[in-house]
Amino acid sequence: MLSNGKVKEAHIAVRNALAESPGDPHLALLRGQIALAEGNADLAITTLKRLLDHAELGAAARENLARAQLMSGQGKRALETLGNGADATALAFAVRVGAHTQGGDFDAAGQFLTQGLAKFPDSADLLVLAGDRELAIGDLAKARGYSARALKTGPKDAQAFLLAGRIAMIERKFAEAEQHFDAVLALRPNFQTALLAKAAIALDRGEKDEARAILEKASNQLGGSAPAISYYQAQMAFDAGKIEEANRILQSMGDVSAFPPATMLAGLVAAKRGQPEQAITLLRRFLDRGGEDGRARLAYALALAEVGAQGDAYAAIRPLADAANAPAQVLDVAAKLAARSDPAKAQAYRARIGKLKAEAGIAPQMASADKAIRAGDWKAADGIYGQLLRDNPQTDNVVLLNNAAFARLELGDAKSAVALGRRALALAPNDPTVLDTVGWALYKADGPSPEAVALLRRAVSAMPENANIRRHANVVAREMQGGAGV
Repeated sequence: MLSNGKVKEAHIAVRNALAESPGDPHLALLRGQIALAEGNADLAITTLKRLLDHAELGAAARENLARAQLMSGQGKRALETLGNGADATALAFAVRVGAHTQGGDFDAAGQFLTQGLAKFPDSADLLVLAGDRELAIGDLAKARGYSARALKTGPKDAQAFLLAGRIAMIERKFAEAEQHFDAVLALRPNFQTALLAKAAIALDRGEKDEARAILEKASNQLGGSAPAISYYQAQMAFDAGKIEEANRILQSMGDVSAFPPATMLAGLVAAKRGQPEQAITLLRRFLDRGGEDGRARLAYALALAEVGAQGDAYAAIRPLADAANAPAQVLDVAAKLAARSDPAKAQAYRARIGKLKAEAGIAPQMASADKAIRAGDWKAADGIYGQLLRDNPQTDNVVLLNNAAFARLELGDAKSAVALGRRALALAPNDPTVLDTVGWALYKADGPSPEAVALLRRAVSAMPENANIRRHANVVAREMQGGAGV
């Protein structure tokens, strides 16, 4: 049952068997392995500790105990449990990789992963870890390759499905991602990561009722105490304009300083509640720690202006206002803040507002295309952009050109993406999103090149916190420079 992914049935069967033979060590080992499959590290640890001295089962118990300790965040103890002997199984290598990663020793983790895959090339555990490593580096193609191999060798492995779902989410293939997360939940119904990923997809699509239902299910199953669940519930309340409800949920979470999205949301809530000093503290913490979000930067700038820090407010909003896709509200705030210290820039912002008003006629189509992108429907977005470009062949709308280029790229037409991207780059030569689009399109069209690397490095320098830009830059630099990355 366990081998075929029927974890719930296996749990019931082993419980019934132990009722008849409570001292059977083979059943005890199986009980520990089932607890691991269910994500119940505490039960696994309690069960497996009793088998360490068993002559026949001690080695297997030790490896599974180490895995349970790793699962509960005790990486150092997991290594102590394994000891210093040579590893004879894929599980032992996987635990060592995970424990060293958890402890921040990535060199050791990489060494054990390489050794483990050399000995056990078909281990789903090791293939998932290799996919995770490539995902962290930003190489989606290699991560996808390891994911496919892991699913082939471990067709009932929850972690393999989870990796595949995470990759599909990054690629905005939401239907595929949901299938993988549903497969995870079929194996482990209480798997928090899969539940929250499904909620995130629903929220991204604007399907708030579905997201709410998933979060309520997760809350009921997990006792309502998971910070991520509370955060999403607070986010939904905030988006619905229920500021006090969002504040109440955030307050129930206690200290959110270690949870950047919640820190940002708490800052936005404070700003809406007329608490600029508190908003400044929270939003500065979020931004200083590498977070980036247009709403956070705008709210931060407005809060600074409200307490009289005009110069700091202008410095805060300028990166947002200088972006090619800055909305009229941001440009208006930036123009007012720059009026005294940088009148020429203020005038440029006002000119851009006038241009946005002149282009108001294409706003509904641009909004429809944006909605299609959020849903992962690049074909629909490409159709909208294509029609807009045919209707406006001489357009100098940077956002239209850049977004049209990226839609072409997502549909596999890298040559057209390069042409459209270069038009956008000529109009906005320092915009990080445009630099990223052209650099990535060049790579997709012709492979790694000095120009692609240079453009992507400039994009990273301008927007180092953007995960997608950094991923693209790392992939190209890795191929160009033998793994150096950026």
